[in-house]
Amino acid sequence: MAVHDISTPTADSTITARFPSRWLAVVAVGVSIFLSALDGSIVALALPPIGAAFHLTNQPTSAVVLAYAIPLALMIVPAGALSGRFRALPQFLLSLLGFAIGTTMCAVAPSFDMLILGRAIQGASAAVLSTLGFAVAAGIVEPGERGRAIGIVCSPARPRPS
Repeated sequence: MAVHDISTPTADSTITARFPSRWLAVVAVGVSIFLSALDGSIVALALPPIGAAFHLTNQPTSAVVLAYAIPLALMIVPAGALSGRFRALPQFLLSLLGFAIGTTMCAVAPSFDMLILGRAIQGASAAVLSTLGFAVAAGIVEPGERGRAIGIVCSPARPRPS
């Protein structure tokens, strides 16, 4: 398997031809990174109803947050290492699928254990999404457009003035 240098992604005519709507793809990458980051923190608002639904106290309910945060932290470095060995786009798309599967598991979780498993899948997938998103965005545009692409990917997370 060929080694793909992710530090200097290249956009050639084949990439541009395969992605005629490349700016739409860059926006989709930015939205997916934003949603994975949002999902890590917004669940704190849902902890009381989650505890009530599963008849749990506050202490075990906090595992919902940890089930996301621990795989996220553990997978960031390996995800970056894998990006140097394999192409970024297929890994990104697989992690997006994994995140969707984890989200679906959480949405339909009949038990607290399934909810925790879904959150762990979300966290591991979010690590890959956040690690490879910038490389994917930079790789689908021309070299002169990379700054704009990274700006678009970062813009949903940009602080807004009050």
